[in-house]
Amino acid sequence: RNMRNHPLLDDKILTDWNALMIVALAKAGSVFDAKVFTNKAKNAFDFIEEHLISEEQLFHRYKEQESSINAFADDYSFLIWAAIELYEATFEVKYLKKAISLSEQFVEKFWDSKDGAFYLSDKNSEELLGKQKQIYDGAIPSSNSVAMLSFIKLSRITGNTKFEEYANSIGEYFSTDLIRSGSSITFGLQAVQFLNNQPKEVVIVDCKNLDPEITSKISSVFSPFKVCLFKHSIKKELEEVSNFTSDLHIINESTTFYCCTDFTCEKPFNDLVELMNILNSNSLA
Repeated sequence: RNMRNHPLLDDKILTDWNALMIVALAKAGSVFDAKVFTNKAKNAFDFIEEHLISEEQLFHRYKEQESSINAFADDYSFLIWAAIELYEATFEVKYLKKAISLSEQFVEKFWDSKDGAFYLSDKNSEELLGKQKQIYDGAIPSSNSVAMLSFIKLSRITGNTKFEEYANSIGEYFSTDLIRSGSSITFGLQAVQFLNNQPKEVVIVDCKNLDPEITSKISSVFSPFKVCLFKHSIKKELEEVSNFTSDLHIINESTTFYCCTDFTCEKPFNDLVELMNILNSNSLA
């Protein structure tokens, strides 16, 4: 057997597929409180930043020390999703900043400003059969479905409603498909479900690094209709990208929780049990 020619090895590295893996690892690291998964997600994201992004141009493929092929919609959409998941898994604001930067590039390069929704390829590239859009989810979700949910979450995290306007525009453009063929657009329907279940913005404020026990408790509840942010009351790095958190302060010199809906926050509290009760009431468990 060793004397025979070996079969060809497909060892190219693809941005979209790796982004999906980063999402899975970040979620697993958060849910199972396993840093080994979170660290693998961070390392993979670092690799993409180092080898597949050059002068704000995202590339689709890396092979033999060379990045090539300008990114497709899947690459941008999935990598934005990965950055958001990494932020919620680590609360490192750099991932949130990257999600915003990638989203701005995604809109600039792929958004149909006339009718709405994202093209599959750069709108300035040539297509023999014309520009195409799709929302059907198969073995992997479609770029528009992922963008709908990611942009809604990004809007709720940053307070920038422009992102949610893009998400709503995608829903409007594909509304007929969502109504007639919902079973084929299961990821896209998650975005619809998110908006229709009174999603919460949970903001944790502290003057020191967040207690791992708190993140472990929060992750133990399957509460998909929320976004979670951490604000360091001294560093205030989050305020640079999430303006609505500037008025959220620590109280009683203890870890403080804010539970908000549509950026309107209820009275802050320090009791973790109270937060868990809120999350459980918003859970699908």
